[in-house]
Amino acid sequence: MSPEARPRVLLVDDEQQVTQGLGMVLRRQFDVVSASSGADGLARIEDSGPFHVIVSDMRMPGMDGAQFLARARARVPHVTRVMLSGQADLEATIAAINEGGVFRFLAKPCAPSIVRKVLQEAIEHYEQLESDRSLLRETLRHSAGVLTECLALVQPLAASQSQRIEEVVSGMLGVLAIVDTWELELASSVALLGTLGLPPEVLGLVAVGARLDPEDLSTWQSHAAIGATLLSGLPRFESVASMVAQQFVQHPASELQGPPTAWGRTVLGAELLRLAREYLSSFRRHGDSASAVHELRTSRQFPAALVDALERVPFQSLDGESTAIRAESLSPGMVLEDDLCSREGAVIAVQGTRVNDTLVRLVRNYASRDGIQEPLRVRLPGRRDDPPAIGAQEAS
Repeated sequence: MSPEARPRVLLVDDEQQVTQGLGMVLRRQFDVVSASSGADGLARIEDSGPFHVIVSDMRMPGMDGAQFLARARARVPHVTRVMLSGQADLEATIAAINEGGVFRFLAKPCAPSIVRKVLQEAIEHYEQLESDRSLLRETLRHSAGVLTECLALVQPLAASQSQRIEEVVSGMLGVLAIVDTWELELASSVALLGTLGLPPEVLGLVAVGARLDPEDLSTWQSHAAIGATLLSGLPRFESVASMVAQQFVQHPASELQGPPTAWGRTVLGAELLRLAREYLSSFRRHGDSASAVHELRTSRQFPAALVDALERVPFQSLDGESTAIRAESLSPGMVLEDDLCSREGAVIAVQGTRVNDTLVRLVRNYASRDGIQEPLRVRLPGRRDDPPAIGAQEAS
């Protein structure tokens, strides 16, 4: 079996002879990475993952096995966890199971054949859960797609802004190398779902960069609670709903300690949404990414780790001159060079929106019914190096 095909196992034990011994026993069947402490184990998760199974000793100085596995579970919840200890007692076992979500508990000394058997069972458990998660992810993505299609039909302007948020969040997740991003991606795609309950004129004010008075600002921010209420009624959308609900919340520094992977998914998701939305607003005001990022950084209202990631996102730029087309020639993949407006002046999609099938259908419906301001100026996607000219100013 090639090294690339072998299941990956992380061994964490402060006794070097234990990790060396187990490593020698397991290396023919598994790709084994060793760590000498809980802190070292967390570092290996960050720089050497992903893993199928984590095996940890219970009694270690500084951070014991239950504490380590609890932190590992927060960072990589899908990885199967096994506890190995020579000093197992009832209290330690309960802590490991409750805090670390332990799959199996082995007592030292343990025969190599038993360790191999337990690891194989742990990997089969991982693969079964991964298969279930994959099916669940695709089901939920389809459900979210239906919701965003509805949003595009009722509030097309909000749908185009939602697309921009999704692109920015996706870029930051790529830079941060976050594992298992599907809930975060879903939250970015439905972040503005609650605007279904808002007056179109409020969305229009936000889109053109108008400063909102306190009443309109309160109305605008209420979409977070509306969206969360809509999502919370759907099975398995509880975590996504929490992220959407908190997208206007500035979390305290105590919840933002360490790398973003250590914050907890709800906090990370909400902070990603908050930063993406404010970045698009700032981009609209300044017209370039560097100035927008500088404004966000100097405001000190956003986690530095996320601002750093945002600065490194390789946004897609546009090649060639802009082209003027008729509405019937609009096709997926094009990017709007200007705001797309109805004949009466209502903004349907903001400048910088990447055209998809839903927007094409919507524009053609408008063109046949109320009319579209033509010609439309568009560009085609090009290399990935510069930020897009996207976003709508949000009042502060």
